[in-house]
Amino acid sequence: MRKILVAGAGHGGLSAAINLAKAGYDVTVYEKQKREEMGYDWEDAIELSAFDFAEIARPPEDIYIKSHHMAYMSPNGQHVLHMPYDKGIGRRVHMERKGLIKHLLSESEKAGVKLVFETEIVAPVFENNRIAGMIIRDAEGEKRLESELLIDACGLNSPIRLQLPDCCGIIKEFEERNIFNAYRIYFDNTDGTITDPAYNVTFFHMDKPGISWTITDEKFVDIIVGKFQMKGKLTMKEVEDSIADFRSRYPFIGEKVLRGGEKIESIPISRMIPKVMYNGYAAVGDSAGMTIPLSGSGLVLSIMAGKYLADCVKSIGNGEYTEKALWKYEYNYFQEQGRNYLLLDVFKNFFTYVSAKDIDYILKKKILTEQQFSVADGEPLVLPFKQIIHIVLNAFPMLPIVPHLVGALGSLPIIPVVAKAMPKEYDEKKFLKWKKFYLSL
Repeated sequence: MRKILVAGAGHGGLSAAINLAKAGYDVTVYEKQKREEMGYDWEDAIELSAFDFAEIARPPEDIYIKSHHMAYMSPNGQHVLHMPYDKGIGRRVHMERKGLIKHLLSESEKAGVKLVFETEIVAPVFENNRIAGMIIRDAEGEKRLESELLIDACGLNSPIRLQLPDCCGIIKEFEERNIFNAYRIYFDNTDGTITDPAYNVTFFHMDKPGISWTITDEKFVDIIVGKFQMKGKLTMKEVEDSIADFRSRYPFIGEKVLRGGEKIESIPISRMIPKVMYNGYAAVGDSAGMTIPLSGSGLVLSIMAGKYLADCVKSIGNGEYTEKALWKYEYNYFQEQGRNYLLLDVFKNFFTYVSAKDIDYILKKKILTEQQFSVADGEPLVLPFKQIIHIVLNAFPMLPIVPHLVGALGSLPIIPVVAKAMPKEYDEKKFLKWKKFYLSL
């Protein structure tokens, strides 16, 4: 059997591992955490269709609930974009993260994947112009493990990707504008009030560049305070100020902490990095920047990417896992999924130049509408020509940021060209030309 190692028990890595083990590959996943500590102590939105696509059994229904009706709110709270509502248990649900990872680990073992916990991923092994395995550290010390293919599912700060040789041509560090900090906590709901809609996302809350939200339930209020790192890391003072403001809006938010209370500083909000594979190596999920660039949500994309990777590996058969062979994985994923989020990444970058006052005006004048933000429900982001004219005519009061808005709008006709220009077969010169084009957006 061909030997495959997975660095980190990320959702994309487990998705690939399940599919490859089912096909008869020798797959071992190494994870630094204890099994019982895996998964955040909260719920997140996910589409059930991702499991169907990845040919993984759907999780048990007791770990998810129907999706919440969602709206986007301006910083001043006066302008709201109501999103379409997926009634009942449809394609999009809110799922317990601990329950999700428990399910994926269980499905991995059923498929024949070997799981090793409490093992630190130290570094990749580079030999003969390929990634030949990795160095791990467990209770017995450091060990070298050899592999025919190393799948990197270690996340944004992957010790594998960060230490790849420059000759691999893979971006190591994410720019600060592509990193999101978040604090999440659940308080008791003192009188059972549920807002309409229940799920409210606020842009630039308390003048912080980023998004924060409240989700109300009869028993709890789920709060997340988020900030784009390009303006500095999220501080506890900012968290406390945001929670105090939400309490002033919703006096039924209690003092009792039910769960959460954790700050995460390593959430990628990025388009896919331009190269995710090398000889003997492939990155998946957060390690490859496979997220929705405005929110950092990557569960669906990671699980689907794992299936794309497994299909590519199986198509290689007994051949070598070269970058030319593994390019099929990146190409198929990008053409069918990643390209849909390019425009959202462009507009996320535009938000790095605006203020809370600008956002108030943008939503008041409907410069951006529900249609554009429907990407949060998995739809491609589009801007009809009529909407572009409306934006241009109403943008002048925001004169200082007009050049940046024009730059973002100017990317609209280029995005399909970038996707089409991606070489279907890997060639170093063609790739480098495309990479420059891709990063110019």
